[in-house]
Amino acid sequence: MNGVFWNSGLAKPIEDDTLNFPEDKPLPGRTKPAPHVIVADAAFCLSSHILKPYSLRYMTREQRVFNYRLSRARHVVENTWYIG
Repeated sequence: MNGVFWNSGLAKPIEDDTLNFPEDKPLPGRTKPAPHVIVADAAFCLSSHILKPYSLRYMTREQRVFNYRLSRARHVVENTWYIG
């Protein structure tokens, strides 16, 4: 498990689903509500509020596109906080 995250005050409430994320809302130009999530890397455990990339083995084209877009989003976050 990722040491920094799992030793933070966020890990347990996210894992227990007690963090009280905001209510799901549609993204601009959409009608279907989307959940609020944390963009993570492969070291994190998957949960309903954590997005992580697909495993690199046997990915479909759609999964590769998802991984690329998730990576771009993660880089924005990392650059914001000077992580990396």
